[in-house]
Amino acid sequence: MAALSRMIGAPHGGIFKWVYPIPFGLITYMLSTDAGFIAPMLSAGFALLGKKAGHGRGTSLFEPLIGKPERLEWLVIWAMPPVLPIWMYKCLILAVCESVVWAGISYAVSPWLMFGLLCRPVAYLIGWSIWRHAENNGHIRRTKVNDHSEVYISYLPNFMGQPTQIGELLTGALNGVILISALYFHDTISVIR
Repeated sequence: MAALSRMIGAPHGGIFKWVYPIPFGLITYMLSTDAGFIAPMLSAGFALLGKKAGHGRGTSLFEPLIGKPERLEWLVIWAMPPVLPIWMYKCLILAVCESVVWAGISYAVSPWLMFGLLCRPVAYLIGWSIWRHAENNGHIRRTKVNDHSEVYISYLPNFMGQPTQIGELLTGALNGVILISALYFHDTISVIR
């Protein structure tokens, strides 16, 4: 899941958007009390829609709020700065987009899975914390890529050396952990339903 999540954010990663929802559909099929294909298809559909949303200005947590608004940003427009700091506002955007990813499976399997909406904001906060640490300790290097200069964390490979790239990777990893946990703890989370 981590590699798939990162590949979606990479250039020409569009095909991976169609692969990413498959685990959501499979686990819904395995755990859903509604035996059939409607629930898994809806779960995978929501995961696809949610993954396609939220790859714009909401991912750059500690940068100015510029660019085209996210598709679902209108839901949290009330919290726009100066109500909340920019980084908190962007975390809300990421949480709203990630809530769509988890909406289908949480409806079909257990509402407790909706806590998965925290995966993306937490992952991007960790990515930006690693970036700040590297920046403060002089571990940022500049590389020329396709005739323009890019900056990366020197001790990480280029495909995950920027804060948003780390966030994409960790989002998938956290999603995978929750999905695997749902398999192992299904009896516990379904009792609370």
